[in-house]
Amino acid sequence: MTKITIDRELLLEKLNKVYKFVPAKSIIPALDNILFDVKDNKMSITAFNGEVQCKLNCVVKCKEDISFCLPAKLFVSIVRLFRENELVVTVTEAKTELKCGKSKYNLAINCKPIEFPKMEFNSETPNSMTMLQTVFNDYAARAASFCSKDEVRPSLTGMLVSFKDKELLFYGCTGAYMCKATVPVISVDKWDDVIIPANAVKKVCDILGTGEVNILHSDNVIMFSSTDKNGNDFDILSTTVNEKFPKVEQFFAVATEHSVTINTSEVADALGRIKLCADPLMMAAKLSLANSNLELSCSDASFGNDGEEILSITNTKMAKKVVAFNIDLLLKILESIDDVETTMFWTDAGTVNTPFVFKGNNEFATFQFVLCQTSV
Repeated sequence: MTKITIDRELLLEKLNKVYKFVPAKSIIPALDNILFDVKDNKMSITAFNGEVQCKLNCVVKCKEDISFCLPAKLFVSIVRLFRENELVVTVTEAKTELKCGKSKYNLAINCKPIEFPKMEFNSETPNSMTMLQTVFNDYAARAASFCSKDEVRPSLTGMLVSFKDKELLFYGCTGAYMCKATVPVISVDKWDDVIIPANAVKKVCDILGTGEVNILHSDNVIMFSSTDKNGNDFDILSTTVNEKFPKVEQFFAVATEHSVTINTSEVADALGRIKLCADPLMMAAKLSLANSNLELSCSDASFGNDGEEILSITNTKMAKKVVAFNIDLLLKILESIDDVETTMFWTDAGTVNTPFVFKGNNEFATFQFVLCQTSV
C-alpha cells in the first residue's frame, strides 16, 4: 500500500491538459487510462491517444516510488468535483482510494503500468532546435491549418519543418493552396526535414505557453520538451509522417513581373459580403483589375442573385487582368496575413492553374501563400 498526498488544484491543472490526449474512442483499452509514475516526490502524468503523447510533472509527497494507471474519464471527473484542496491517493494492487476531506472513493485498477503503450524517444544523435513557445504556437498553428485532411495523401496531412540556408521554414499544403512561414529560431544544432501531423501540431499548441521549448526528432518520433510556469518539466511526443513532402518551393518563387497591392481587411470584408450571393457549389469570385480599381463580383444563376464590390488598389505593376478564386480559400489567406496591405504576384502564364503568391506588404513578411485560379 502506497500513500500519495497531492495539491488537488495543482493536480487538476495538469489533468485538464493531459486529458486532451486521451482518445475519445480507442480499440486499445489501456489508452483509456492515465499513467502515473512517482519518483523522488515528483509525479509524472502521461496520456497517449495513439499518435501524440503528453507527459506533465507535478510535486507530491510520497515515501516510495510507484507506477499505476487509473481510468482517465472517471478519475478526472471525480477530482473536478472534490472541494477540499488536499487529495490523498492510496494505491494497492487491486484498487486505488481517493480521499479528499470527508469524501472517499475506491477505483478498480483495470490496467497495469506495463500494459500502457508508452512512447519513448531514443536517439543518440537527434536533430534539435530551440525556439520560443509563443513563436511555435503562432507560426505552427497557422501553417498547420493549411494542411490537408485527405488521408489518401498522408504527406499533405502534416506540416513540413525544414531548415535551409540558415532559415527555419514551416510548410502547409493541400491541392488547393499552400502556406510558407519563415520562423524565428533561437538555435539549431542539426535538422533534417520532418513532417509533423497537423493534429499533433494542434495538440502541442494547446500545451505550450511561455518560455523556450526544445524540439528534437529522430526518424519516427518528434519530442517537445520544456518547463511550465511552475518550473515543472513536460514532454510531448508525436509520431511523424514517414512520407516525402511535395516540392512546393518552386511555387513560392513565381516571377514578380505583375503585382498589385490591396488593403487586406478591406478586401476580406468585401469578400465576406459578396459571398452571400455566390453559387454555393462553385463559391467563386471574379476579380477584375484595371485603372487602379479592384472589382469583386459573383453570381448565383440558380436564384438570380449577384453582388459587386469596387475597391481602390495601389502600387500596381500590371496590365488589365481578370481572375477568379474560391472565396473561402482566398478569405482564409487574407485572414492569416497580419499586415495592413497584401501584395499579390503572378506571371503571365495565362492558364487557370497559374499560381498567385500572396504576402504581407513589408520586407519582413514572414508568411507567404500560394493560391491557384478557379473557374466561374
